[in-house]
Amino acid sequence: MSVLDQSFSLKNLDSVFQSENRKAKVPSRFMSSDYKDLAIQYKSYREELNFLHQIKKEGRTEENEKRIEELYIKKTENANKQREQLEVDLLKICDKINSPTFRFCLTEKIPVIDGKPGKKCYITGNTAEEYFASKVLTRNIQRVFDLHMSSRNDILTQLKLLLNNNKLPKYIIRTDIQQCFESVSHDKLFDYLQIFVLDNLQK
Repeated sequence: MSVLDQSFSLKNLDSVFQSENRKAKVPSRFMSSDYKDLAIQYKSYREELNFLHQIKKEGRTEENEKRIEELYIKKTENANKQREQLEVDLLKICDKINSPTFRFCLTEKIPVIDGKPGKKCYITGNTAEEYFASKVLTRNIQRVFDLHMSSRNDILTQLKLLLNNNKLPKYIIRTDIQQCFESVSHDKLFDYLQIFVLDNLQK
């Protein structure tokens, strides 16, 4: 098993899942029917609790209060079961990624922009293992090269401050570096990634 393969651990896949799930970006088809059933059940408990909490305390019946207590217990039990099932699902995905036969299935695509063919790109396959593996690799690259994309709002705020700094005329020129990513040395990139992952494993 190579150094990079070891980064596809349960811990890292779980971290990706939690991050992407908060943004509702994990495709449901990647999760087992058992996990999805538990998630649907949890949602129904939460919705019923929200409905009961809308009733003012003085207007709640004894039955309402009893049901609220039951729902809190059911929610906790369900959350624990979800956690257990998620671990089972992610371990299966880990095994597939770390298998010697795992490969990304790349499909070539040339997008059409304003009626003209754009730059050639590649799309990964539509499997759970490719989805999670690509997310882990993306995070590793971001950490190695300390890549952080500023939000549009932050950029606009900084731009306004600069433009209002004085009354001199200013010009904004939007540019792009042609063939930028194609010029990156793959050998050096993989060396950096291996060093980064090895350092983290030794900590």
